[in-house]
Amino acid sequence: VVPNIMVVVSTVLLLVEAKKGASAGHRAKRWQGIMTVVLTATVYSFSVLPISLYQIVQAFLGMSTDEPSFFSTYFLRLSISFVNLNVLANFFIYYITVSSFRDFLRDKLGRIALRWRFR
Repeated sequence: VVPNIMVVVSTVLLLVEAKKGASAGHRAKRWQGIMTVVLTATVYSFSVLPISLYQIVQAFLGMSTDEPSFFSTYFLRLSISFVNLNVLANFFIYYITVSSFRDFLRDKLGRIALRWRFR
């Protein structure tokens, strides 16, 4: 729970600093950065909700991980999968929001495609 609160607080602080620090001439870059931070923090927060719920329920109910049950087996696996999907989502968030990252990928993938085309 504490790391999640830290993510939310640091995201808010980053957004405040981005708004103060960005000049009017770099408005597009500012929004690009803000959207990246907001989307990354939002996806992270939603992805850790199931594992946080699992830990809270397990602590309050005093469930043992030694006894297999639907909750201790399948819900735990599902929760861990959500956390892992967060890593995958970051790639797509950066691709959608950061134009320089998108240009870099297009350039590199274009070069790879050219190499394979002429083999």
